[in-house]
Amino acid sequence: MNDDLPDGSGVLRLDHYWPYQITVLADRIARRTTRIVKAHGLNLSQWRV
Repeated sequence: MNDDLPDGSGVLRLDHYWPYQITVLADRIARRTTRIVKAHGLNLSQWRV
């Protein structure tokens, strides 16, 4: 299983693994959105309107 990795080291480089990058990006967006919503005194359903 690990032998199939491109460098053959058996180590998965997360900085080159797009599913991980997408997950990190989604988390950053969610955290930023939450900060903005709280700063304006809204709840999650109100900011979408």
